[in-house]
Amino acid sequence: MSTYRSRVVASRPLAGAGQCLWTLTRTPIWIWFWSGTPGSAAPIGPLPPRWAMVVAALRWVRHWPLSVRRRPPWVGSGLLRRCPEWSGRLGTVGRTIAVQARSFLFLLGLALLWSSCVANGALTDDDDAVDDDDAADDDDSATSDCSEDWLAPASWFSESGTAPLAGVLEFAQTHVVGRDDPRYAPSLIAEREALLLFTPNSVLEPGLDLRVAAFEDGASLGALRMLAPDALPPVLEQALTSESLAPYSAQAWSAFLPWHWMKQGVVLRLGYLDEEAQLQVLEHPLADLAAPHTFTLSRTKLVLFGEPDFDTFTSPAGKLARDFFSTLPFAELRWVDSAPWRLSELVVSTAQGPRRVSSEQQRLAVTDAEHRWGILKHQLTLRSSMANTGRGLSNTVASSGDSSPYSSGSMVGLGWVRDQDDRYVDLNNSPHAAGWTGWSSLWLEECGNVFVHELGHSMTMLHFTEGTALEWGIDSEYPSDGTHLIGHPWGYDSTRRQFRTWYRVTGDGPAIDDQGHPLGKRDPMNGGEAANAVTCFPQYTGYHAWKAQDWAQNSATIQGLDGQPGIYRWDQDSGTYLQESAALQDDSEGSALEPVAHDVPVLTLIGTLSNDDDACQTYPPMRWSNGNVFELPDPADLSLPDDFEGARWFLEVSYADGSTELALIASGDRSADTSMGLFSVNLDAGRGPSQVDLYRAEAAWPGLDPTAATLVHSRVIEAGTEAPPPMLRVGRGQLAAEALRLSARCSPGIDCEGRAVESSWRVAAPALQFSEADGSGSSPALCLEQGGVYPLDVPVLRDGSAEAVLRVHLQRVIEGSDGSIAVPMNDYSPWLAAPDSEQRLRAWIPYAENAALASGSYRSAAAVAVQGLLAGEPFSRSELEVEFVVHDLISADLNSSFEGPAVNAADSSIYFLVEEASMGPRDRIWWGNSDATPLRVPVVNEADGQATTLVLDAWKSACDSLWNLNSGQSADWGCAASVVLAVAEQGNDHLQPGASYRSPGSSPLVTTAHRWHAPDARLVLDTFAFELFYTVP
Repeated sequence: MSTYRSRVVASRPLAGAGQCLWTLTRTPIWIWFWSGTPGSAAPIGPLPPRWAMVVAALRWVRHWPLSVRRRPPWVGSGLLRRCPEWSGRLGTVGRTIAVQARSFLFLLGLALLWSSCVANGALTDDDDAVDDDDAADDDDSATSDCSEDWLAPASWFSESGTAPLAGVLEFAQTHVVGRDDPRYAPSLIAEREALLLFTPNSVLEPGLDLRVAAFEDGASLGALRMLAPDALPPVLEQALTSESLAPYSAQAWSAFLPWHWMKQGVVLRLGYLDEEAQLQVLEHPLADLAAPHTFTLSRTKLVLFGEPDFDTFTSPAGKLARDFFSTLPFAELRWVDSAPWRLSELVVSTAQGPRRVSSEQQRLAVTDAEHRWGILKHQLTLRSSMANTGRGLSNTVASSGDSSPYSSGSMVGLGWVRDQDDRYVDLNNSPHAAGWTGWSSLWLEECGNVFVHELGHSMTMLHFTEGTALEWGIDSEYPSDGTHLIGHPWGYDSTRRQFRTWYRVTGDGPAIDDQGHPLGKRDPMNGGEAANAVTCFPQYTGYHAWKAQDWAQNSATIQGLDGQPGIYRWDQDSGTYLQESAALQDDSEGSALEPVAHDVPVLTLIGTLSNDDDACQTYPPMRWSNGNVFELPDPADLSLPDDFEGARWFLEVSYADGSTELALIASGDRSADTSMGLFSVNLDAGRGPSQVDLYRAEAAWPGLDPTAATLVHSRVIEAGTEAPPPMLRVGRGQLAAEALRLSARCSPGIDCEGRAVESSWRVAAPALQFSEADGSGSSPALCLEQGGVYPLDVPVLRDGSAEAVLRVHLQRVIEGSDGSIAVPMNDYSPWLAAPDSEQRLRAWIPYAENAALASGSYRSAAAVAVQGLLAGEPFSRSELEVEFVVHDLISADLNSSFEGPAVNAADSSIYFLVEEASMGPRDRIWWGNSDATPLRVPVVNEADGQATTLVLDAWKSACDSLWNLNSGQSADWGCAASVVLAVAEQGNDHLQPGASYRSPGSSPLVTTAHRWHAPDARLVLDTFAFELFYTVP
């Protein structure tokens, strides 16, 4: 992430084979000879353009390591690589000629090449043999043409003759499976990117040009160069240990197949040209693909009795979505968050009937329900789910459970309550979370096994504990029930493009049982695995992933196809979704209504019914960026389902255009009923709902007369003060691109790799065009310097009031099987265009440009965003959000043992954590011992500025004893605690004797002191930032 000077230069794009020929015959060339050793390249040139064909022939006939270029080789990529059609044709022609007269052609070409080199001064001391055009290219002030550096995608070979290519094919989406694999695992999913693995029967040379292409109805969709076995995607768990883990395969070639290749009837062709110019080819038609299912996860957060500015951030939606999608056997995951639902009043059940309360203290005074499970499950999660599936008006029983008939998604509910001590605590204070189809109610921490476990229930998974495999008849394949075994399909993380091991991995490597065998991971429905430093969630076993896919394919789903919202079901025979009626849905919890809008902004209204009119009301609306809207059950419609028989309640909804609608609620006379009634409904936010009135009619439906009804409650729908976040998508080229949250400064080569933030899209072409959303700044341009950055000044506030300006750097990154390139954000050159390429927007806060910032807390002062265009149309919008702290530094001279400031806490032990996970522990341990806690901190050599790592021993000092840094002990010791640091005796041999080292400005050692015990367990008591100094003896 080094900073480079950027320059704007023009570009002349090529125009197919004709332009290639023009370039070859009209442009001086360079050749580059290399021995295969890095740094061994030797340029020769420029040569006259007429010798391009000679050089090309030498390259392909004799397989010389020559690179043909229009410009000197240190300027850009090879000329012919941007003309893939020439590559295949020249290769075929060259090999054909070589079979007939290889020696003659080689000798003739060598002679001509030698004579040309001598004539042009390439082999002499003549420095004047450079024409004016190339001289201009090296002048920064000249308009330059970088199109020769654009690497065009591969194409399929010209077929002059074919022979069968033998080997084994495997595919990976959520699991690695072979063709006709008999094991339980999801079928290959339509419209989902897949990793293709090919293990040839005979070993192929690593440098072989093996390609895979996709054809639909005979037309090419594109081609990819396959990666040799030494470039196989890595194992995700390798990031958890320094011990080397075995790769999935040592013989498999691989390629990432784009999602739009994964369609029924597409034919994959793998092949290469052998020494005789014959195409060795293997064909595989894609058949019996599973449904391209879309699953929508909607997350809502309730703040009960809280202040309007209480921060509801828990876990970042983008990371959760990417991690969760890797476990799901579907084509796409859509993640939708509501704006925080803030309620200052709540209706609760009491012995006398539902009553309204306005604080947790009042709630506890009128009800004997200490646990708040009913609020979380019934009033929040289930009601939101029923509204989004069109069943919230037909089922009004508050204590009812729910099982959605649809596989279209699930509603996740969580939240906080401000308790009687003015603390914000988890709304779920019950000993359990729960879920079933359509819903899950959780605790506040989403990143962990509980989340993926309860969402497993939402996909009809059951607990996979001891004895269940035998009960389900799968014990021959799952003798250890929900535990992964060596014979099960490996997992695969498609968002990171990495394998998942079947065995558990710790910091020491593979976990081993008492017999010395690797310990298999546990399915999330069998206890699962803890979140790790890379991903939040463990993989489902192949069986459970298969079960989820089977459920989705055989259940109805709500979606919009060809602009038509409706209820659809997958038909495997035709490979399409077929629409069906809501009346066909078998749902004992309430009749379903027909969808009239899908994926539109909605307001969810949830209301309560009671024997006391004061407790009959509609809560303020919940706001969503995306949801479903259904036909409202009009009381005048006498064909409504039987659920509405006897109904006496209805809503009148008023809209901004003056129109109104009535919606019947399936609940009768409640005057003698002490139970609570609940209703919910989604309204189309685009219509501008302005008021909702709740009425009780004198006569029951079907004889209900809306004009003979009593207005019980009226709610004016005001403009929301908090906008719901935009929907995130993972799959079909999307990777949950969200706001870029910048939380620390960084220095290139030291800590930018871990602190830069990115949004990514698997869109190979055309190039994304990024610019400042407000229209200011530099315009999109071609041929900006590789490695350069786009500087952006972002207004920030220090400590909430003092204005400052923060310099941010941005880049557009293109990465795929052909390599990786980073350029300034506004560059839209098509540097790489392989079908598997990924384009990213990268941002970071460079320390050098922001070193003068005063200590304090910095936050964004105004909205700043980057707009992305694809083919000239709006494609993405990335908000830049800044929140970080510049600490006051404490000098820590480590030439002797150092002790930091003391911290006290009443009635609690104290423990310390390290802010940066790469430096030290991020979680606490109980009791511990006197052993040192190892820390690995970055430092720079003061003499030459080179970065390295300093290994420290760290302790907590408390009560005149040393303890593990992150350990807690008894609450009643009453001792102050402090951090103690010393240079470790082991692990620092790489440091130069006599050299002085210092913490880089961007990475002091930051530690936080925490309470262990309640109240306020884990509360941060203080923060200390240590600037380390050390001179090696």
